[in-house]
Amino acid sequence: MGLKFKNSVFSLLLLLLLSGFFSFGQNNSTSQEDPLNNFIKINSVQERFDYFFKETDHYRESSAYKWIDSVNEAIDVAEKNSDSTAVFKYKTMLMKLYYDIGNYDRSALIGELLYTEEKKLDKHIKVEILKTLDVVYRELQIYDKQLETRRALKGLGENIVLYDVYAELGLYRQAMMEYIIANQSKLESSGNKLYEAEYYNVLGSYLLKDGSIYTAYKNIQTARDRINKFLIVNRNLSVKEFNEAIYLKGKIDSNLGKCKMFQNKFEEAIPYLEAGISSSKIHDKGKYSKTIVNLWEALAECYLEIGNLEIAHKYLDSIVLDQKIVKSNIVNYNRLRANFYLKDSNPDSASLFFKEYVKLKDSLD
Repeated sequence: MGLKFKNSVFSLLLLLLLSGFFSFGQNNSTSQEDPLNNFIKINSVQERFDYFFKETDHYRESSAYKWIDSVNEAIDVAEKNSDSTAVFKYKTMLMKLYYDIGNYDRSALIGELLYTEEKKLDKHIKVEILKTLDVVYRELQIYDKQLETRRALKGLGENIVLYDVYAELGLYRQAMMEYIIANQSKLESSGNKLYEAEYYNVLGSYLLKDGSIYTAYKNIQTARDRINKFLIVNRNLSVKEFNEAIYLKGKIDSNLGKCKMFQNKFEEAIPYLEAGISSSKIHDKGKYSKTIVNLWEALAECYLEIGNLEIAHKYLDSIVLDQKIVKSNIVNYNRLRANFYLKDSNPDSASLFFKEYVKLKDSLD
């Protein structure tokens, strides 16, 4: 009964939204407009470019694949008109669309080819290309190129940080110290509960990865207290603000679930991880979601540990069928598949996945 109650907390929050507990301003009455239709109606290429990179919820009505078709059509027209500037701008949008669906290799290829024409690109195009290449290289785990991209962005006047790169390289203590230095003053002066929640959750995440479970748990609990206070006090949020707050709450709950996993409390971890998935499905609608894949893997591991092989198997299948396997999660996926087949008394299949896990892990090390 306790677990069912915890598992309903996130759903209750959404019900409060639907029942009017949270009120949204009139400027959100057009929230269901299709951003793709708005994009198509714009005549100016520059205005389309600005709209595309300002819009944060491209896929609430039309899929990424419809966007790709539309942008490709625009590229064809621009090429027929020999309008190289328009081609550069549309291809910059296209590489972002391929990133969103998890086709990182194609996104990187488009971006790298575009940047060979660096001297012909204006600053705004360069910045957007480099921002997308930055996250693409992170997902492809090509950290030397990611650092080069950050240096290029700095050269264009953009503010850059390095703590997230340190974390990707496993330097969690250094990442944490850099993060504290970069954000401590704002934390002390802002008084913003949402910012405080984000701050303590990031610290907790780094501490968790570094193995400092008790300190991580304290920081993440502090983050959860801050986000809950933010949602209680701020009832007149815009739709975007509310969704961002709920997404952050889901990330915080996910980290609490991971803390429970480190403590071998696998059954207690499950509702927290599920809350993270619920918020990510809203936030990442229409995109490939690395967060959902990571949480499905965590849930598969929990169910393996408590002996529910049927549910564990469904989560592992969901990764392949509903999302995809990419470089950043394939190693852990093979480990979990090997563990599943071992527990399911299928040593031959377990051996195949374990060998693949070892080979991939060694190649990354």
